[in-house]
Amino acid sequence: MLRGIPDYHGPGKDKEIARHPLTTGHGNISKNNHHYRDPAQRIEQLEQALRALVGQAQADTLAALLKQSEPKIYKDQLAGVIQEIKNINR
Repeated sequence: MLRGIPDYHGPGKDKEIARHPLTTGHGNISKNNHHYRDPAQRIEQLEQALRALVGQAQADTLAALLKQSEPKIYKDQLAGVIQEIKNINR
């Protein structure tokens, strides 16, 4: 350990593999959100697919009911409804 920074050496102990600085903050979580997908885009795609299957008025009514009943899983509910409608139409 050099100046509070742990270091890791390879099998022969002569080559440094990594060096990691320690944070002083307790319980801080550093998270990069840039790689997550925007859920609004997927929701819009699903709403458009629902409109194509059942029409504008019915899709809007169904989407509003789903959003009101389970807002945390709205996207999943939309996907499930679309899949079920497709299964019925087979």
